[in-house]
Amino acid sequence: IAGEDLFGFCFDLGHANILGLRVRDFLVGIGHRLTCLHIHDNDQWKDLHQIPFSNKIDFEAIVKALKEIDYKGYFTLEADSYLGKHHNKDTVFKA
Repeated sequence: IAGEDLFGFCFDLGHANILGLRVRDFLVGIGHRLTCLHIHDNDQWKDLHQIPFSNKIDFEAIVKALKEIDYKGYFTLEADSYLGKHHNKDTVFKA
């Protein structure tokens, strides 16, 4: 078992931003063990669950870090606050 990759990480960008973490350093440090990302934006104070690029998170740095570690995992968009305000269950999935 020693040295095996038995577990992966799910990293929440919004929560990391609230905690004031250096997200790029965390992503690079986790590296190939990063298996999923929760993506949303916030003002660094509240867990607002807004769409990316709408508040304080530096998504350009995040994209660079993901490229650096050759990320191939899952992305979960957690923008329910935005979607709830601007869409309803009848319109959210219409093109």
